Amino acid sequence: MEDRLSIKSTTVNGETVSLFGAFDGHGGPHAAEYLKKHLFKNLVKHPKFLKDTKLAINQMFLKTDADFLQSISSDRYRDDGSTAVAAILIGNRLYVANVGDSRAVALKAGKAVPLSEDHKPNKKDEQKRIEDAGGIEKVVHEGLEYLVLATDGLWDVMRNEDAVSLLKAQDGPKAAAMKLTEVARSRLTLDNVTCIVLQFHHGKSTNSK
Repeated sequence: MEDRLSIKSTTVNGETVSLFGAFDGHGGPHAAEYLKKHLFKNLVKHPKFLKDTKLAINQMFLKTDADFLQSISSDRYRDDGSTAVAAILIGNRLYVANVGDSRAVALKAGKAVPLSEDHKPNKKDEQKRIEDAGGIEKVVHEGLEYLVLATDGLWDVMRNEDAVSLLKAQDGPKAAAMKLTEVARSRLTLDNVTCIVLQFHHGKSTNSK
């Protein structure tokens, strides 16, 4: 199992912050484990985390990547890597960011709403993005019912619409997360499966994994 997930809640300058992340390790679990331990820790320490959250996310994704590469620089045989999909809730503002093909999908007004864009190296625009070492982030304000963060072990056998249909049929986020994982396994996914489901209630959120 090379996947890792992180669910954290903290306070930054009196503001409640909730952070959720799913990390799909490649070539071993070490990069995903590093992200679990350091990505959100780095993010909330950024001096502009509350004032310019998008900037902080971009910079801390890049910093955490650079720090990990530095940490393994003495081992020339190590080739660990990881995708990342993260949701950061600050008050009533939800930021979603991803690197790689782990994905975030929301249920809003009964419909599937993609909140991330898969980064596939066979796409021309993605080749340029890789060269530019960029990222993607989206800001979502209100109206969400559920949010699914999952590694590509789930998405390689399930469409966004399938995931939303399963969400509607379940009683709460824990049951939904378990069902999504079970269905992915029953469809013989060839990769590890990690899934976080968030349910929103009038400005509050509950979660399960």
